[in-house]
Amino acid sequence: MDEFWGEYDERTGITYHVNPNKSGSYKEYDAAPFIHISIPREPDKKDEEIFNEIVLFIQKDAGLKHGTVSMNYVKKGVPLDKKEWRKTF
Repeated sequence: MDEFWGEYDERTGITYHVNPNKSGSYKEYDAAPFIHISIPREPDKKDEEIFNEIVLFIQKDAGLKHGTVSMNYVKKGVPLDKKEWRKTF
């Protein structure tokens, strides 16, 4: 993995009355983050299956109710391919 990051819309803290100094767990809120994964290589034929497993893990094992997950391919921060996997739940 080259990068893995997640973020919430800037209004999430206001909407859910989250204290930024004591934010608690994401499981306490119904907010929908955006999770982005960058892979430092060319696409592979098994990537769709791997991506779906990652999304399933985030939903079932990590307990995230709503969100968007995307995965793309990069080299030194530059996209290698226009292919991007994206799923919103």
